[in-house]
Amino acid sequence: MLVALFWVIVTDTTLPESAKRGFPLIYMLGQFGNIVGPFFITAEKLGFKTSAPIVGISGAIMFLTGILLWLFMRFTPKDQLISYIGKDEKNFLEKTATGEKELVSKKDASSKKEVVGFFQGIKTIFSHGYLMGILFIIMTYEIVVMIFDYHFKMMVDSTFLTEITKASYLANYAVWTGVVATLCVVLGINNIQRKLGMFASLIIMPLLVIVAIFVFKFYPILSVALWIMVFSKGVNFALNQPTIKQLYIPTTKASRYNSQGWIEIFGARFAKTAGSMVNLTRSMFVGKYGALIGVNFFLTITLSVSFGLVIAWLFVAFYLAKEHKKALDDDSVVC
Repeated sequence: MLVALFWVIVTDTTLPESAKRGFPLIYMLGQFGNIVGPFFITAEKLGFKTSAPIVGISGAIMFLTGILLWLFMRFTPKDQLISYIGKDEKNFLEKTATGEKELVSKKDASSKKEVVGFFQGIKTIFSHGYLMGILFIIMTYEIVVMIFDYHFKMMVDSTFLTEITKASYLANYAVWTGVVATLCVVLGINNIQRKLGMFASLIIMPLLVIVAIFVFKFYPILSVALWIMVFSKGVNFALNQPTIKQLYIPTTKASRYNSQGWIEIFGARFAKTAGSMVNLTRSMFVGKYGALIGVNFFLTITLSVSFGLVIAWLFVAFYLAKEHKKALDDDSVVC
């Protein structure tokens, strides 16, 4: 929740050009934690018999992030916390700032009174196709990754017998994810958006997922699953997530605050739940068709569901990129 709150504040205080350069850098710096933490803070390296103490250490680190967020808001100069606003709102502010109050009608003034609230978020999202599109992309990614993650974790569980060895293997997976994400940013993957546009940046992730689906279908082994997860998470952190965050910028303050928290927290969690419910069908297939046929059938069904969602993802990405570009070109807001 702290991460989602942080990004709500950042997207509300960043202009589009700054976001193109800065958001990937923020994610890259975040990946240093993803590398250092799993590499050094493991039960095996610290001599613990289980990973339980690691949970306590992680909780203490999370507490520090709240303090850092407070310091960010307390000491960042106000002139660097500038929101994107459309030309209509600029005109409104200019009229009121210059004292030309007679030029501002009651209708104009009332149109600027936007409601910001917790439960207003659902209404805001489902009142605008643009916000629903962002929700769909985030939920689709989470569902597909939950399906892949389940296959991956089941393979890890059957390969490693002790909790320590499993935790060590998964820690290495987290480290490699951070390394891949960092290398992607260092090598300039974010230049895709700056040179080719928002649409090119948005479709990289679903295209990689399509490739991953076909590769895993024909090579369902642990090493393949590991690198699919590493690259899907790494590219998501380096390119997909910074790009999605920029989609919120050409919206009104009310839309940003109402929708982003719901999408990033509740939408993503609901998607994880939906993905987990799909994964629960594995036992049903195994019970009905036996271990070998049931697992293969489950693999085929889940990958087919993932493929269908990703195809829809491509069409939604095209719509979002078009609306985003139109808003910036017209110096306006989408919703």
